[in-house]
Amino acid sequence: MQNFIRFLIKNHAAIWFIILQLIAITLIFNYQPYQKAHFINRSNYVAGSLDRQLSSVLHYVNLKEVNDSILAENAALYNMLFNSTEGLEKAVLFANQDTLNRKYDMIPANVIRNSVFSQRNYFTIDVGANQGIQPDDGIISKHGVAGIVVDVSDNYALCISLLHLESRISGRLSNSGYTGQLVWKRSNLQKGFLKDIPPHVNVTVGEEILTSGFSAIFPAGIPIGTVTDVNEERGANFLTIKLEYATIFQKLSYVYVIRHNDKEEILDLNNQYQ
Repeated sequence: MQNFIRFLIKNHAAIWFIILQLIAITLIFNYQPYQKAHFINRSNYVAGSLDRQLSSVLHYVNLKEVNDSILAENAALYNMLFNSTEGLEKAVLFANQDTLNRKYDMIPANVIRNSVFSQRNYFTIDVGANQGIQPDDGIISKHGVAGIVVDVSDNYALCISLLHLESRISGRLSNSGYTGQLVWKRSNLQKGFLKDIPPHVNVTVGEEILTSGFSAIFPAGIPIGTVTDVNEERGANFLTIKLEYATIFQKLSYVYVIRHNDKEEILDLNNQYQ
């Protein structure tokens, strides 16, 4: 207590100065409208700036949660699209249907590892058996086909990329409806080839190549790429068709797993006659 009294006595001049300043400021703001308005405006400006900075920080922190929410919403929309056969009106009805009545389920995932410069490229996603992922489930990006699941652990899955020498999927020319096999030859990260198209088929540069729906992996109509070049070699039985993939593999970050709910039934039936 004595120390506090000595402090007051030693600094009484400064203390009285601060008290008088506070009284003067209070009187000015109470009886001088211009100064009061100016002070309030400045205070609002400072508070607004701090609020904007805080909002920016919170927005950045919440980006992952927002992104996960968007992925989930997109997956729900894909579910409606792939399970609809009669347009948007029927697609909306699928939002209220039980999962068992749908042919396809869409599961959003993040790519946590991705290779593009090897002869046999793979990528890893952060969902696995605990989320219902199985080998031979299809993988698509927001642009089109990306790959196929080849192995799963409890919470992760390894996927073969389209940029793989042994990757094989069925593709359909959008104009003629002819189907062929998609292959990659490592000539370019974004280039592939469509095989088995006979020379009499009219194929145009810019024509879209879509999934055929002939397997239990991908629904029909998902973009694979677009035709960039067509060559007909003399005496050849098939055209040489080059395409540019729709998916940009070096930017692959977020994907969707396509799970065909009737896949095992289809495979069991097909295996009986092979």
